[in-house]
Amino acid sequence: MFSKPGPWDKAELQRLITAFVTAWDSTNPSGSIRRAAQNACKRAPRSRPGDVTRLEDALYRLIEGNVLQDGRCVGSLDGIKAGLSVCCNAPLLWSHYQVAYVFLNVEELISPAYRSFLHPELSVGQNGIREFLALSE
Repeated sequence: MFSKPGPWDKAELQRLITAFVTAWDSTNPSGSIRRAAQNACKRAPRSRPGDVTRLEDALYRLIEGNVLQDGRCVGSLDGIKAGLSVCCNAPLLWSHYQVAYVFLNVEELISPAYRSFLHPELSVGQNGIREFLALSE
């Protein structure tokens, strides 16, 4: 969820969430996110043209992290403000490894029901995930 391993700027986070709650339209979620990012950017003291895209990405990460849902904030912001992981409140670490795409459908690696989609030599479940990660290094 973080673009860098560290605390989120509290003022920016508050602007972003306020803009999200105000702009939310359940009939047009992607438009709402775009509008919220634009509104938050307008309210920022020194915004740049690329900030709208960055804030839009940040909103998508907050939604994926179950912090924002259906136009409201449902998750705790304490960990985000402190630079901790939203899943387990562990400190964030920076890795020099670049990851391009990770687990768009993680259930395909975990569930035996998706076995036919997997590489024939890749196991199912946690062992499959370990093997997959070992291959990606």
